[in-house]
Amino acid sequence: MMAMRLLHAASVQLDVPLRGVGTVPRDLLDLVSAATLTAWDRIVDAAVTHDVDALLLTGDTFDAEDGSLAADVALRQGCEKLAEREIAVFVVPGPRDPLSAWQEIPFLPDNVTVFDSEADAPVELTDRGKTKWVILPVSAGTDPAPPELDKLRLPKKTGTDHRAVTVGMLWEADGAAVTGAMASSTRLASLDMLLCSDRAGSSSRTVSEAQIRRQGSPQGMTPFETGARGATLIEVDTNRKISTRLLPLAPIRRERLTARLEGVRHRDDLCDQMLAKLEELPVFPGEELRLVEWIFEGASPSWKRLDLDEAALEAIADSLTELTDQPGKLRSLHRAAPLWQDAVDDSQMNELWRDYLGIFERQPTMDAAELRRLATELRPQQAVPDGVWERWLQHVSPQEVARRARGFGRRWFAGA
Repeated sequence: MMAMRLLHAASVQLDVPLRGVGTVPRDLLDLVSAATLTAWDRIVDAAVTHDVDALLLTGDTFDAEDGSLAADVALRQGCEKLAEREIAVFVVPGPRDPLSAWQEIPFLPDNVTVFDSEADAPVELTDRGKTKWVILPVSAGTDPAPPELDKLRLPKKTGTDHRAVTVGMLWEADGAAVTGAMASSTRLASLDMLLCSDRAGSSSRTVSEAQIRRQGSPQGMTPFETGARGATLIEVDTNRKISTRLLPLAPIRRERLTARLEGVRHRDDLCDQMLAKLEELPVFPGEELRLVEWIFEGASPSWKRLDLDEAALEAIADSLTELTDQPGKLRSLHRAAPLWQDAVDDSQMNELWRDYLGIFERQPTMDAAELRRLATELRPQQAVPDGVWERWLQHVSPQEVARRARGFGRRWFAGA
C-alpha cells in the first residue's frame, strides 16, 4: 500500500496578535508579533518534510475583520510552496474566516480547495489510478451518505486493505448545531476520521463512527493555551490503522504554573520551588520564547509570613526572568497573575452557555455602592490575604462584576 499521510491544522489565525502577553522587551517584539506567521511557515515546512498528501485547515485560518496584508501574503506563499510539491490544501471556513472572505482572495493556487458549503461533493486524492483519500465537508445539519456507508456491511478483509480513507472536515462557518428536527432526520455519516477545531462542541458534529480529531491553534493565543502546540500528522498503515502525532511548531510556549505557599519559609525557598517546576517542563522543538504566568496559592498566614503583595510577586517574577532568560538561546518571561482578579478563558463553550447568558442578561443590575456594601459584608475571612480584598473593592463596578460572573459561568459550563 502507498504511504498515506495528512497534516491537520486549525485556528492558525494568521497575523492575529497574541493576548495576555503583557510588557515585552524591545528585542522580543518582532518574535511576538510574528508568532502566528512563524507557526504557519512551520506548518508548511512540516507538510513538505513529512511528504503528506494534503494539508487540511479546519477554520479560522485568518481573521477577515483585520484585513491583514501580511496574512494574505503568508497564506498565498505557503500554498504556492505546497503546490510546487504537489501537496493539496483543503479548507473549511470558520467564524473568523467566512466563505465570503476566502472568495475575496484573488488567484489562490490550483492546489487549494475551499469548500463552499457543507453539502459540497467529496474530493478524491489518487495516486497511480488508486484513490487514497476521500475528503468532504460535513456538519451537524447535513446528511452526508457517501458510498463508504455500504462498506460497513461488507465482511472484514484480511491482510492488506486498499480501501480509501474517508475524512470529514467539520463545517462550522454558519455555527451549525443539531436541532430537534435535525436530530430526528440525521443518519450515520460513514467516515474514518472527523477533523475539527478544539472549539467544536458535540452539538455541531455529525453522527458518525469516525475517530474524532479536535485540533487547537498551532500557536497558543491566550495564557490558557499552554504546552505543546502545533499541527497533527495523520498516518495510515497497510491495514488502514490510523495513527496521529502532534508536531510541536509554536515559536512561543505558554504555561500557567502554580506556586504553593504552604510550608515555604522565605522568598528564596519560593523561588527555588518555582525553578524546580520550570526544570520539570519538557523542551519542545522550535520553541524560542516561554511566557509563564504564575498563580500563587496559600492560606492567609502564608501570605503574611512571606509579606507578599502584588508588587512583591511581580518582583519575584522579574527575578525568575533574570535567572531563566537566555539571550541568544531560549528566552523566558515570567509574570504573576493579578491577585484581585482571576483570568478567564475566553474560548467558546457548549450550547448551555448561550442559555445561561440569556438568563444573565435579563437579571437586574446593582449600582457600585450596593456592590461595595455586599462585598464588604461577604468578605472571606481566611481565603484572601489582608489588603487584597480592600484593593479589589477599589476596582469594583457593575460592569466588572458582570464580566467576572460571565467568566465564572464559562468555567462552570466548560466542565458541564
